Amino acid sequence: MTWWCRPEAGDRSRRLQRVLGHARNLPLHARLRLRSANTHGLPSFPARVPRIELDFILVSAGIEVTDFRVPDVRYSDHRPLRV
Repeated sequence: MTWWCRPEAGDRSRRLQRVLGHARNLPLHARLRLRSANTHGLPSFPARVPRIELDFILVSAGIEVTDFRVPDVRYSDHRPLRV
């Protein structure tokens, strides 16, 4: 058992568990302060008739995305993403 899970660790361990629990519930891109280049949520899967936004290109705040496309290319089960 790790030190922050021991019952005798007290208030400090409960505070740490709350902080770690909240961080774990955030998606990785949110924890890293990244955003999706696909601002319109265009689907890319399955390639034949895309219905789900399953593929991502993540960018930081300093990057401006001027164009995002999901070309109609079917060499895989996912369509490619173009930024």
